[in-house]
Order: sequence, then structure tokens, then C-alpha cells
Amino acid sequence: SPPIDLSGAVGATLNFSQYVDIEESFDSGQVRLLDAGDDSEIAVLQDNIDGETSNWEQISKALPAAALGNIKIEFRLITDDFNERAFAGWYIDDVEVTVP
Repeated sequence: SPPIDLSGAVGATLNFSQYVDIEESFDSGQVRLLDAGDDSEIAVLQDNIDGETSNWEQISKALPAAALGNIKIEFRLITDDFNERAFAGWYIDDVEVTVP
């Protein structure tokens, strides 16, 4: 994501929609928070996203206190090159960060 300045916030929540069609146990997705200054990892909000969903899911995750600064959000898909069956992938939509 582009940098998001949360330095004045007392809390924040990441909201997004996802559709998952990922090879289970071999490929996976992660939602990570990065420091916008140097791209170092602040936290992993969601790890080991894999498998299949039949519909879009709404996800809502509270950001940790360490993320209340200048951050970036990274949606990372890690996949191998094995294609016995074609998997559609991991789709992300309606990304929003809200503060109280």
C-alpha cells in the first residue's frame, strides 16, 4: 500500500474482502504491516492463508499498538511452480483502515 499515517490514532482496524483459491499446504498468503520508512516488518496480522472459499469473505483485524505510526500494508502470496490443478489465487478488494 502507499504509506498510511496513523501516528495520531489511538487505535485502528484493517478491513478488506478476500476470495481464496490457493493450493492448501503448499501455497499461502500473509497480511503484514511494514514500517513505511524502511519496509521492515512491524507485525503479521494474518498468516497461513490457504485453501478455498466459495464466496467473498469480509475480514476485520485490529492493528497492534506498534502499528500506530507511519505504516504500509502488504498482502503477500507465496506460491510454488507446481500446476497439477490451476488455482485462481488470492483476490483482495475493498481495503480500508478505520480509526475510532
